[in-house]
Amino acid sequence: MGQDFVALANETKKEYIKPYVGFTSSVFALMNDWLISKSTLYLVTSSHNSFKPRGEFSESLIGSWSNSELKWIGDYDSLWDQRPRMKGWVDITFDAYIMLLEYGYDEAFAAFEDLKINYKKITFLGDAYESTGSGLLNMYLEERLGVDWLSWYQFAKSSPGEYHSISDWPIIR
Repeated sequence: MGQDFVALANETKKEYIKPYVGFTSSVFALMNDWLISKSTLYLVTSSHNSFKPRGEFSESLIGSWSNSELKWIGDYDSLWDQRPRMKGWVDITFDAYIMLLEYGYDEAFAAFEDLKINYKKITFLGDAYESTGSGLLNMYLEERLGVDWLSWYQFAKSSPGEYHSISDWPIIR
């Protein structure tokens, strides 16, 4: 088996972003992951007319990786093997996702499609909300699933890897 690429790391700032797809054995596929490619564009480009902040997350992230040393991280890298002990390293995947929501990227909104039958999407979005506390994300989740969207998230999180028909969801019963 070959190496799987699992993140783009900023060694200067001790931050990393994981791809939306999870991981891949191809650096090319990792570069084409919409979350990695779009986020990196904003992270390495300083704020100017085309890259004006549109919210709390873009305000803090735009240009924050400028002049930094970036590295593709694979599952064979010693850095990734030390993940539990990576003191001072910060996973900014969910912050970057919220930044892309602030900019209105179609790919960011695609995560909201089929939430009632796709446990991976609702788990991703619920984890993003738990990590960031984003009011914007909460608003979109409430629009699509109602104010009780946390019940959907908790159900999906408690059943990883399982497919559920809509009648299995706790809200429907």
